[in-house]
Amino acid sequence: MHSQTSSTEEHIGKNYTIKVESWRDQKKYGFSIVAVHRKSKRQSCINTLNTILSWFGIEEDSELVSESDWYLTRKKWSEYRKSAREIFGNKKSLTYLERQLDEDRSCGEWANLSNAAKQNA
Repeated sequence: MHSQTSSTEEHIGKNYTIKVESWRDQKKYGFSIVAVHRKSKRQSCINTLNTILSWFGIEEDSELVSESDWYLTRKKWSEYRKSAREIFGNKKSLTYLERQLDEDRSCGEWANLSNAAKQNA
């Protein structure tokens, strides 16, 4: 997690827990989305998943496309936090996202955050 003022909202699906992390650090407003596979406990930041980019209206040429942590204006930060509650609070959206996550995991496209943290320690 990040310093200063931060919050994590969890949305529980059938196979995944989606963690929406947001933080303020001085004048920076950060936002990221982490998926945790409930059975294996593997987790990955999913901000760059096409489904997420589409839901949040991120254009292909945006620098956010390749970033795990999004640094936003205060206005966008507030909008994204609200959108995340609406999107992940919707059972159909969460079910669709879980299918996308299963597909990504089966293709080996997950960057396992817990392994990365161990390697950097």
